[in-house]
Order: sequence, then C-alpha cells, then structure tokens
Amino acid sequence: MPFFPKLNTASDLYALAKAKHNIGAYQEAIEAFNKSLALHENWQSFKGLGWALCNTNQYQTAIEAFKKSLALHESWQSFKGLGLALGNTQQYQPAIEAFKRSLTLHEDWQSYQGLGWSLHLKRQYQPAIEAFNKSLTLHEDWQSYKGLGWALYETYQYQPAIEAFNKSLTLHEDWQSFKGLGWALYKTQQYQLAIETFNKSLALDEDWDIYKGLGWALYNTQQYQLAIEAFNKSLTLDEDWDIYKGLGWALYNTQQYQLAIEAFNKSLTLHEEWDAYQGLGLALYNTQQYEPAINAILNWWTSSGKVREKELLLNSIWNKYHGRYHALSKSLWTAIDLNLEDIDKPIKAEEDTIINEIQKSIRQNSLPSEVLRVLSFLRQKQVHRKAMKPKSHKIKIAESREENASGILSLDRHCKEILVFGVSHARIFDGIPGLTVVLVGAGTMFSIDNPNSRTGHNGKINSTLRNRDPSETIVVFDFGEIDLRMHINRIIKNQNKSMQEVCNGVLKLYLNFIDQIRGRGFDVIISGPHCGGGDAFIEYSITASITERNNACAYINDKLASECMARSVPFLTLFDLAVDQSTLLENTSLFRDFHHLHTPPNIIGIYIQSLLKARLEGAIARSKHFKANYYRTEITTLCRILIGNIPGWESGTEFMPREVSQQSTEIQDNRTYHAIIELPFPVHPREVVLSFNKNCLYIRTNVQAIFENYNPAIELGFNIVPALRGAKCLAADKNRHHFSEKDSTGKQSRYILISISQAKSSKLESISMCRYI
Repeated sequence: MPFFPKLNTASDLYALAKAKHNIGAYQEAIEAFNKSLALHENWQSFKGLGWALCNTNQYQTAIEAFKKSLALHESWQSFKGLGLALGNTQQYQPAIEAFKRSLTLHEDWQSYQGLGWSLHLKRQYQPAIEAFNKSLTLHEDWQSYKGLGWALYETYQYQPAIEAFNKSLTLHEDWQSFKGLGWALYKTQQYQLAIETFNKSLALDEDWDIYKGLGWALYNTQQYQLAIEAFNKSLTLDEDWDIYKGLGWALYNTQQYQLAIEAFNKSLTLHEEWDAYQGLGLALYNTQQYEPAINAILNWWTSSGKVREKELLLNSIWNKYHGRYHALSKSLWTAIDLNLEDIDKPIKAEEDTIINEIQKSIRQNSLPSEVLRVLSFLRQKQVHRKAMKPKSHKIKIAESREENASGILSLDRHCKEILVFGVSHARIFDGIPGLTVVLVGAGTMFSIDNPNSRTGHNGKINSTLRNRDPSETIVVFDFGEIDLRMHINRIIKNQNKSMQEVCNGVLKLYLNFIDQIRGRGFDVIISGPHCGGGDAFIEYSITASITERNNACAYINDKLASECMARSVPFLTLFDLAVDQSTLLENTSLFRDFHHLHTPPNIIGIYIQSLLKARLEGAIARSKHFKANYYRTEITTLCRILIGNIPGWESGTEFMPREVSQQSTEIQDNRTYHAIIELPFPVHPREVVLSFNKNCLYIRTNVQAIFENYNPAIELGFNIVPALRGAKCLAADKNRHHFSEKDSTGKQSRYILISISQAKSSKLESISMCRYI
C-alpha cells in the first residue's frame, strides 16, 4: 500500500494550491490557499488566492485577497490581479491606479491591456489607445486589437479602427469585433460591407446594437423592408430613440405613414432630435393631419436652426384654416424668402402687410399661434441667439448674505457618515471633508422611485444604503437638473399639461422615494437643483429656453422647500447664486462648462463650495429653514417685440420689463401703433402696465393676450382675450390693464398684443407685467 505524507505545513498546502491552480482546479485551489493561510499568512498565498478567486469570478473577495497580499509585499502580479478584479466590478478608476502601479514595477502586456480597457470604459480614449499600442508592442493579442479598434472608433478615427478590428479578427473571430468593424464601415459609408459584417456578428451573438447598425446600413442602401425587420428585431431587445427614428424613416419611405408617425413619436419621447421632427412632420402632412404637422415642422425648424420645406408648413396652415389666413401666409412666405437671402437683414419689406393682417385677425378675436411661432423663429435667426448678458458678479470670499464663506468650515467633526447621491452636478460636493459623493449616472427625480428605471439609480442608492446603519448615516439627495433640461418640457408637450402640473407630478414621485428612505430611519437632506440644466443647446436638442427652464427650476425649489418644511427635512440650494434672480439667466462666470458650476481648486470654485458647506452645515444642525421665494409673480426676464411699430419699440427690440427703455422715442402723431410682445415662457397673464413720460389721461391703450392650449398643436378658435382697463390708474403716467383669472384656466399665453393711439408728443417708457400663480 503506497504511503501518502500528510500535508501539515503551510508551505505544503501552498504548493498543493499552486498545483491545483495550474491545472485549472480553481475551487480546490481556493480551499488549499485558505488552509495554508490559516497556518501562516504570507503575501504569496494571498496573491494565489486572489487569482484563483478571479478565475471563479469571485471578484469582490479577490480584491480583498490582493489587498492583503499587497499590505505584506508590493508585487506587480498582485497589482495586476487587483486591477483585473476592480475592472470586473466596474471600479474603473481604482483599476487604472492598480494597473499603473503594476507597470511601474514591471512592464507586462496584460497590465497594459487591462489599463487600456479601464481607460476606455472611463471614456479616456486617447490614453486607452496609447495603452493598447504599448500592449501590442510586447505581445499581439486579439483583445488588445479589439480594444484599440473601439478606442479609435470613439475618437472618430474610423479607418485606423477598421484596420485594428481586422487584425483582431485574423487572430480570433469575436462578435464584438465584428460589431465594431461593422459600425466603422458604416461611418465610412461602406454600407454593403457593413451589412455583411453585421450579419457575421449576428451569426455569433444577437445584440440590439448590431441589429440597429444593420438597420441603418440597409436603410442607406434603400433596402427599406429589410431595414424595418432589422429595426424591429433591435427593439425586441432594447428600446432606443435612434432605432425608432430609423424605423420611422424606413416606414415613411415605404409609404406606411401612420406606422411611421407612431415610430417617430416614440423616438421623440425618448430623445428630441430635429430629423425625427422632420420625418414626423412629413408623415403627418401626408396623412392630412395638418395641426400636428405644423407643430412638428416648427419644432424641426427650431431644433435644427434651418428653414426647410417652407411650402409644407404654409400649405399646412392653409389647409388647417381652409384658406382663412391666405394673405398672412403669403406675407410669411415672402418674409421667409427674404430671411433666407440675408439672415442679418430685417424683414422690413413685409412688416406692414403682416401687421395689417394681424390687425384683421385681432378684430375677429382669432390668430393662429403657429403664425407667431414662425415670426419668432425668423426673429431669432436674425438676432442669431443674441441675449442680454447676465449682470456681472464680483466674487468676494469674505462677503455672504448670511453664511460664513471663509472656507474654514469642516463637516468631518460629525460622527455620522454623510452620503451625497446625485448626478454629475453633485460633484460640487466633491472634496468636502466628511462627505462621500456617490454618482448614480443620469438619474432623475421623475424615475428615482422606479426600481426598473433605465438609469438604475434607484437600485444604486438602495444597494449603497443596504449595509449602512440609519442611526449613523445622513443622506443628501441632489437631483433635478436633468429633469429640467430634458424631461419636464418633453412631458409638458407629450401629455398636454402645464409646467406646474408636470413639476408637481415629478416632485410627488421624488418625495415618495425620499419618504421611503426616511421610513427606514435615515436622516435626509434635500439639495434643490441649482439651475435649469444650463445651456443645453450644445449637446442636446431641447426646445425649452434657458429662462423657461430656470423658471421651472424656481418653481421646483419653492415646492421642494415647502414640502421639506412640512416633513421637517432640511433643504438647501445654490439657485440664488447660480441664476440671476432678475433675468433668470445663468451667472455664466460661475459655470465651468455649459452645465456645471465651478469646483475647487480655483477661487470661484472655493467660494461656491464654501457657501455650499455653510448651507449644508446649517441644514445638518437644523438651525434654520429655507425661507426664500424664487418663483415670483412679476415677470422680470428679457422679452422681445416680435413685430411692432411703436417708436423705440420696433420689431426685434429686446427689453427688460419695468426698466425704462433708453431707445424709447416720442410719438409724432395720433394714429394707432401696435406691438406684439413675445414672453420668455408661457404664463397666465394677470396685469400689464404701460408707463409714459407724461400724463396719459387721454392716451388710448389696449392690451390683449393670445391664449393657447398647453399643446400648441391644438387650436382654441377664438383665442384673443382683451384685458380690462384698470378703474383707477396707478399714477397719472401709467395705464393698468387687468386680465380675469378665469381667462387663464387650462390655457397659457406667450404673446401679448399692445396698441396705442392718441399719444402724440408722448413716449412709451416702460412695460411691466405680472402673472397668476
């Protein structure tokens, strides 16, 4: 009978574990490494245990093993294994640091490869390209070529990406390499080769993005029916706005207009883009649905900034109103042609005709809002996004209304852990001692209560709090900017609701989730949105203006503050700092990009964060509650004279309500003058006050509002409502005009009509307005 010696030493068990690992018996290796470590802890056994755990996909436990190994001895293999385990748990930044530490000790092709993938997944594409290239100089591997191909693709280097993917595929056929090659061929307009490559990828694995690429390649080769099939297969795997858009265009080109309309509408619910509006407008026109067609075409124009298919728009207006506004439409046609010829040339040639036609409409108490939207679009193209600059703010660290902004405040003395959950805007909290910022992607107030939301922020928050002791944790929520930039205006249009109604619905969902967290025993603080999402025209197609979104932001902050007060939940916001309270424009000097406030280390960032720290400290101490009121009755935001002939208030003039106009000039005769004011956002008008330079007892003034449904595609018929002249003037030089509250029920107005007569030798100095709330 053979004799087998008993393994009773740590070194024997280590040798056994290593042998088991080398033959792929990883679970047995893990048991042997653990037995060895029970007898004697050494860095090599921890390292071996880490690799065996990695090979059985137990990455979190592997991370702990590698860290224990590194605490005893810094080895390049342990750093490499740690980087691999961190990368597989989506902790990409720590993985990058681990791979870099490994490479300082020893250059290894797999460490470079791991570094490349971690950098790629952090969207640091250029450093990823360098890392993959270094890996390939040491060893040619298909994974490195694949990673290189994707990093080159993301930096728009499509031809080099094609070469990298082809090299990867010569070494190993992989569906993701075929997919990347397919997209790179598509981007270089090699559509037939792209179709063949996407099909090779699908033969290995079905993926929604491959079907999407196949659909677009088939569409561009005019194989519309096959494109429809590919897009539909993609949608069974995942919903994506670009797939719906492609499906819409393929259906449109096969004259399946009603199905195309449904597809374009689904695309626009997920993401607003001009060519989806274009397709929607064309499909609606072809099914004689003129009202929504007009709305879609105008959204197409404002989203793209280009005038296209003007005949389609004007024919839609003609058909919708059965030729009632023929002369007005003709004037618009001429104005559009003149605007196309010279964007900087005012549309003077047709102004008198347009004003005369609008006067006829006023007498009939009906004026299509679409006509004014066309004029507004032409006017905006003329001023070319001209806007009044916000008032400059001199940053003085020592000065603050109520808080000490000296920067010496610290939150780390609090015994409780403070977790800040939010989107990228929550980075303003980064670096404050005592706080941990947990970014949860593009999360919204609207979907935070939904465990199945696409962004997954509900699950990330709950999983982070699962192992926290509520009595030892303070939770700060910082959400809202993405709702304001993207979702709220979309819901307003899609569901035909007012801004206030939509914001109330969003806040209800947000507060439901907050109440759940509080119900689990956590102390909660709410950080209200600091702005309406910033200047979103750079990256996103959004039809709501900056002032419109900041108006909604003011409303949300006031409602949040009120709800928090009722719940005894502390509330804070930097809205009063980030947004000029008189113009509702961002204080751009405080923003580091189009969306986000400055963060340290610069002087502005230090000031902003010091003020935030002070407000957060006050909230934690519950020493004070939020009392400011941002959502105001008076309209103080920049307005525009859409079309008019009042001296000093001609077409295109921009003005601030209440402020005395420096351009105002004396009226030379007693004839009637007109002006149509375009407000910065829809309101329920309450009062308009016209101020003159002298006693206006004998001056005749008239004010009317053009009301619309919340969805401008829905016609109200008789939509011009006159204001009542005030029984008593505010002063001898002011005329007051008051609207009844019932006029605004279920409706809103973006345009105010003013007429002045019998005003010879006087001048209109200012216009002030307020609204119902």
